Amino acid sequence: MKNFVLITLLLVSCFAISAKALDIPTDCSDLAMLQERWETKYFYDLKFNSLKSVPKLVCNSRPYKFVKAIWVIENMKNSPKFGNIYDKLVSDVNKFQLISSQDSNPDGCGSFNSTHVEIYLFPCAFDMTIINQDEKEEIIDWDNQDFYYYALFKLVEIVAHELKHLQLKNKDYGYHVECPNGEGRSCDYSFSRDLDIATPYAFQILYLQDILKNNILNSKVKQALKYFINKNLKEKFVRQPVSK
Repeated sequence: MKNFVLITLLLVSCFAISAKALDIPTDCSDLAMLQERWETKYFYDLKFNSLKSVPKLVCNSRPYKFVKAIWVIENMKNSPKFGNIYDKLVSDVNKFQLISSQDSNPDGCGSFNSTHVEIYLFPCAFDMTIINQDEKEEIIDWDNQDFYYYALFKLVEIVAHELKHLQLKNKDYGYHVECPNGEGRSCDYSFSRDLDIATPYAFQILYLQDILKNNILNSKVKQALKYFINKNLKEKFVRQPVSK
């Protein structure tokens, strides 16, 4: 009986360890860890050749925000069907042009042509705005913990989005169309759950859904993920997705 109890406790303990939520601090307490990861891995894996040396990360600077998003992409658990986005990013990095200057890109955070994807990674680490439940515009500020994860996962979905452009290059459904409501915003024509043909906006939705499904997350992370999933489903397709 004692042995049975001991084995049960060990199994429960192992499950608790494996099911531990991924800790994403909001107070820059991960700065030293991210600097080490940046210096020894990300800088080389992602081929930041335009930089003469590895920049030192400063709390909530744009390089810090970008590196943090890459760490999330590397460490979030994905389903076997989806795979690991960081590994896919590294395997296709020669097709990326990673713009590491602080200059803004007039076309947004990323752009795509027939040969490569350009991602303005550091400038993409911006503070953005959302419309809250009271229909008021609010700033997503990295210094405001209520909106910290919104800013972080906006960066995460941008990287996934541009990666999908690479996988779809030279295919008609890899390009965007103008949204029906105009204003020059880009949409995709239709939504598909098939990862092979999913358009970039569909791909980033499926990726966020996969993170949500396969990870133990705190309530604020869940709220940020659900916000972007619902926002993209509502705004980014000419033909609205059918609800499941």
